[in-house]
Amino acid sequence: MNKLAPEPVSHCFPARRIAIAIAAAVFLLAPTAHASCAAVVLFDGRTYYGVGGASGPVEIGAVAGTGEIPGCDDTVEFQDGELVEESPPEPTPVTVYAVRGASVEERIAIELGDAKALFSVGAPLASSEEAEGPGSSHALELVFAVLAIALGTTLVLLRERLGAQARAQGHGVAPFGYLVIGVILVASGAYAASRALG
Repeated sequence: MNKLAPEPVSHCFPARRIAIAIAAAVFLLAPTAHASCAAVVLFDGRTYYGVGGASGPVEIGAVAGTGEIPGCDDTVEFQDGELVEESPPEPTPVTVYAVRGASVEERIAIELGDAKALFSVGAPLASSEEAEGPGSSHALELVFAVLAIALGTTLVLLRERLGAQARAQGHGVAPFGYLVIGVILVASGAYAASRALG
C-alpha cells in the first residue's frame, strides 16, 4: 500500500500576514498627538516669529542687540500617578542681527551655528495642518477610522475561521486573539472618527 503525504491545505486568509498588516496599519495610520514649541524670539519689546522657507540667501547686517528664545517645555511628566508641575526652562539669550533690506522693527535674524534663521513681527506662521487646509487632517483621520473599523469588524466576524486556519498552519493565534485585535481596531477607528467629526 502506497502512503501518500497529506496535501497541504490552501489558505485564503494567511493569519500571520493579517496580524502583521493589522499591526502595521495601527502604528502607521493612527492619528498622533504631538506638541512643539513655537519658533519665537523676543527682542526690544516685540515678539518675532520664525519665517519658514526664505527665498534666496539671507543677508545679515549689523548686530542689533541681544534677544531671547523663550524657555520651552512641551512635555508632560507624571510621578506616582500625579501630574508634576514644573516651571519652564530659562530663556536662551541670542544675538540679534538686522536683515539687509528690512527694518529691525519688522524682521530680524539670528545665527544658529552655521545656519541663519529669519524672524518677523506679526502672527506666527500657520501650522502645517492649517496650511494644508482645515479639513485635510480630518480627512486623514476619517480614512483611518473607516479602515480601522472595517478591518476590526472583519476580524471579529471571521475570528473562528482565522483561528482554525492559524491552528492548521501550526501557530496558535486563537479566535479570542482575533476578537481582541478586532475590538481594539474598532475602538481606535471610533475614537479617530469622533476626533475628526468633533
